[in-house]
Amino acid sequence: MDDQTTEKEREKAEMEGGEKEKEEKEEKSEEEELEDLRAQILHLLLELEESRDTSQKHEENSTELQGLLEEERLASAHQAEAFTRQIQCLQAQLCSVQQEMEGAEQQKLELQEEVLTLQQAVEEYELETVTLRAEIAMKSQRRDEDRRREGDVEQLKKEFAILKSECETLKKVNSKLGERLQVLQRTSSSGVEVEEKEDGGIQTNIIGGSGSTCRLVDVCIQKNISFDGKPLTPTSLSSGFSDSLSLREQLKQAEERAEQLQRQCDGVRTELRELQNLFETSQKERDELELELLRCREELEKLTEERQFCTESAVLSLPFLGMIVIMAVLWCWWSELAS
Repeated sequence: MDDQTTEKEREKAEMEGGEKEKEEKEEKSEEEELEDLRAQILHLLLELEESRDTSQKHEENSTELQGLLEEERLASAHQAEAFTRQIQCLQAQLCSVQQEMEGAEQQKLELQEEVLTLQQAVEEYELETVTLRAEIAMKSQRRDEDRRREGDVEQLKKEFAILKSECETLKKVNSKLGERLQVLQRTSSSGVEVEEKEDGGIQTNIIGGSGSTCRLVDVCIQKNISFDGKPLTPTSLSSGFSDSLSLREQLKQAEERAEQLQRQCDGVRTELRELQNLFETSQKERDELELELLRCREELEKLTEERQFCTESAVLSLPFLGMIVIMAVLWCWWSELAS
């Protein structure tokens, strides 16, 4: 029993010692935890202080940033107002530029139409100049022909004078032949009467008639009178009636020749009149062509001056186009800033 009690006491003592140890351990652990907590609290207090400092700094920075933002906002507002004013001004300028562009486009169309009309006029004038040159060439040819005709006229005048003199000589010969024919007729009639009365006097009358015809032939030979290239010879007027017939034929040929020469003279005169009229008309046409050429030259000079004026106006419109390009660049820049 004592052993059991002692064992129980021992167990109790051990149990009490274990409990005390546990309590001591627990106290130690609690103290350590308190120290840890104190250390953590101190650390947290330090961090809190640091966070307060940083937050204060952040607040100061935020106030500074708010001031800067406010200043920037005000500056941007002023800048926006300035930009809006500039935009309104640019829009007004753009509207005016668009109106000027429309007017310039209209003026361009009008100038193009004028250029087309001028080109058509130039083509017409060139065609007229070509036709005038052709006409001038034809007129020069006609002038050469007129000169040749003038030479022909001079030749015809000479021929006319020759034919006239020949006609006069033929008229004289005709009159002389008529007189001789009358003489032959009288001699032939007297020879017939003598033949009826006296047979023996025929030979004397024939001899007398042949003598008169021989004298006529001698006169014609001395004057070198010919008809159609056939000279009058003594054998051609050998007897009375045959001589009178041949003289009548020659007289008729001379009259026909005279009429032919008269017709030739009339033809030459009419040709001379026609040539004179043609020369006068060609001279008038030449004067008209010279006036037309002067007018065409004046028109061409006017057209060249108008073309030079059109090119100068096109050169003057280049600065206007440059201003339009600058306006478009500014508008694009402002749209990028706004976006």
